[in-house]
Amino acid sequence: MTPSQLRQWSFQNSQPDQWWLNLDAVTEDVPVTVAEIEERLKSGDYSAVQALHVSQAGMENAPWVEVTMPPVMKAPPVMQPLLSAVAPAAVPASHPTATEEKQKPQETLGIIMLVLPLATSLLIWQWVGGMNLLQNPGSVLALLSIGTVVVTGILAGIEADKLGVGKGKTLDKNGREKHQTGPIGWAITVMLLWIVGFPAYLYWRSRYGAKNMLIGGIGVALLFVGIGSWMTVMIENSRSRAVQVAEKFQQEASHLEAQFLEPKSTISPEQAMKKRLNEVANDAIKKCQIATDSGHPDDAAIYSGIAADAFLQLGNEEDYRTWKKFSDDWAKIAAKRYSR
Repeated sequence: MTPSQLRQWSFQNSQPDQWWLNLDAVTEDVPVTVAEIEERLKSGDYSAVQALHVSQAGMENAPWVEVTMPPVMKAPPVMQPLLSAVAPAAVPASHPTATEEKQKPQETLGIIMLVLPLATSLLIWQWVGGMNLLQNPGSVLALLSIGTVVVTGILAGIEADKLGVGKGKTLDKNGREKHQTGPIGWAITVMLLWIVGFPAYLYWRSRYGAKNMLIGGIGVALLFVGIGSWMTVMIENSRSRAVQVAEKFQQEASHLEAQFLEPKSTISPEQAMKKRLNEVANDAIKKCQIATDSGHPDDAAIYSGIAADAFLQLGNEEDYRTWKKFSDDWAKIAAKRYSR
């Protein structure tokens, strides 16, 4: 038979273009297409080339057919059924049965593997990106990322098992047993080397009749890793800002404590304390105004808090409530800015 006759048989019987190929009594490890069979014939490296459609691999006396290039200007002969072809050649133990190949593999698991990292990326962008530091966004990000990696690895193992990846034994051209990565191996590879293993598996599955999703896998992997890395940097920047604000507040508190302890010989300690507290409150209000005009909500929150604390110690309830509210409002604005 010629390659064109193989194509015609696939079309007439509504079968996929997938063939086992036997070259000089050595069967290749994975199915090939008619185009690949033509390349082997054109190379002239093999004296005997036989093909067997994957749907017939489990039959007794599997109908292998000899494939040759058609003579120049010779009309193709009438198509004959493959079941009446030449004497069979041995099928390797790893080749799938006819029952396994009659139905086209389902793409459900492969689609879920592609959609899951996309959904997680959207969740990280919309949900984790809107959290403040008190909600612990770093832990949520880690949980989502690790969960996605583990689930995609499990799905890869399940689908690889259904496709028959790595089952049985295969021989190389020298007749030696060749190692193949099985379902567990692919699951571990995806989990431990996700950025490489995830798209690699989405390509390898195509060798067992499933759709090649390599391009989609690469795009999804880059998006997932990119958004996760960017969000990690943003969270760390927010933490650094929060530490700086806390340190600045601590410095101001220490300075105020030192001022309160200074002795005053001209007035009573109680009067000196009230005078100092009023000075502190007035000074903090001025600095809060400057920070507000300059667009620094973190500084405004600190100085309005200092003013509120001074009024609290003075027993001025009205001014304390006013500046305490200002401090809380500015703190919320600062938290939202740094969590984005």
